[in-house]
Amino acid sequence: MPPQASHLVACSVEDVAGVLEHIRGVLPAVNVLLELGRPGISFGQPAVMTFRLMDILHHTRLPDINAVITCLEMINQALIEVKKDPLVRFCSFDNEGHCLIAPQTQVSIAALWQTMMERQQAAQERTAAGRAAPAA
Repeated sequence: MPPQASHLVACSVEDVAGVLEHIRGVLPAVNVLLELGRPGISFGQPAVMTFRLMDILHHTRLPDINAVITCLEMINQALIEVKKDPLVRFCSFDNEGHCLIAPQTQVSIAALWQTMMERQQAAQERTAAGRAAPAA
């Protein structure tokens, strides 16, 4: 089993939304969280999703790996607050430069992202329709 994988929590969409609410003022951490909604590589028993820290660094354009790790630790702390349990972990790390999360967590992040995009599109469509409506 990868290091610390036994502490990983399978987060629901509601859990991820709670984490997002806790970190929303820290845009780099939000970017890192949403980055984990991308498909990762699943392995092990129990299965974990792995993401290369270097890929996260590249996609988020953070200055260095330490910034990525700081954001991931902030996300872990937010989950502790959401779950009110000091033993839960959103993610962990291995010795080969990977971030590990539960597969359900990746699915939940992707679902939350999709919902956010659908709401944004609907809001833009309402705004456009309001502008196109003739004045009475």
